[in-house]
Amino acid sequence: MTLDLSLFSTMASASASFVAIIGGLIASKLITINGERESVETHILELDELIEMKSKEEASIGQELDEDDALDYITDHIDDIVKKTSLADVYEADKPQRLEFNTLEEYWNIAIGLYEKFQKANTNGCEVNDDDIPTELATEFAEDDFMYSLCEKFAKMESGAAWILTKSLSVTAAHTDWYNGKRKEQNAILRELDVLRLQKEQAVRKKDALVKPPHMKLGLIIFAGIIVFCILIPLLFMKLISHYPNIQNCAETTCLIFATIGLLSTIFYMGSLLQWKHNKTDKK
Repeated sequence: MTLDLSLFSTMASASASFVAIIGGLIASKLITINGERESVETHILELDELIEMKSKEEASIGQELDEDDALDYITDHIDDIVKKTSLADVYEADKPQRLEFNTLEEYWNIAIGLYEKFQKANTNGCEVNDDDIPTELATEFAEDDFMYSLCEKFAKMESGAAWILTKSLSVTAAHTDWYNGKRKEQNAILRELDVLRLQKEQAVRKKDALVKPPHMKLGLIIFAGIIVFCILIPLLFMKLISHYPNIQNCAETTCLIFATIGLLSTIFYMGSLLQWKHNKTDKK
C-alpha cells in the first residue's frame, strides 16, 4: 500500500514560507531600528560636542565678566586692599552685589597678594614700563588682563592725586557698552544651551524607546513555534507514518490544526506591526 504523504510535505513547505515571511519582517524591523538608533546616537554625540563648546564659550565670557566685576569692586575698595583687610569685613551681603562672596573672595585675596609683590618690586628699585608698572610684573602678567589691570590700578594709586580722578572715571561709556554686550552674549549662549540640553534629553528618550522594539518578542515566539510545530513535526510524522500507517489520519488532523494556528498567528503578527500608536493629540 502506497502512503500519500503530500499533505505533510505541502504543510512543511508552506510553513517554511511563513517562517521566511516572519523572519524577513523581524530582520527588516531590527535593521530599521538599528539604523534609527545609530542615527540618534550620532545626534546625541553632536549635541554633546555643541554643549561642550557652548559651555566653554559661556564659561570664558563668565570669567571675563567676573574679573571685570571684581576689578570694579577692588577699585572701589583699593584702600582695604592696601591695608590687607579681610573681605568679610568689607563685603555688605545685605546690599545687591554683582559677585557672590566666595567668588569675589578669590579675586580679593589675589589682589592682596599682588599688591605685596608690587610693593616689593618698587622697594627693590625695579624699572617700570610706560604704565609705571615694574617691568618684572609687566612681563609676568602681559597675557593676563585682570592681573595687569590690577597692576595699573596700583601704579595709578601710587601716583597720588591723579588716582582720585582715575578712580571716579573708571567706568567709561565704552566700557559699559562692552560689559552690556558681553552680558547679552552670555545670556544668548545660556538660552542656546537650554535648547541644546532639551534636544539631548529628547534624543536620549528616543534612544531609550528604541532599546526594546514592540512585538519583537511575540514575533520570535511565532517564528520558533512555526519551525517546531509546522515544519519539524510534519517531517517527523512523515517518518513515523512509514512505520505506523494507522496514525496517518490523526497526524494529518494534528498538522492541519498546527498549520491553522501558525497561519492565524502570522496574520495576527503582521497586523500588529501595522498598528499605529495614538498620541493624545490625535484625540483632539
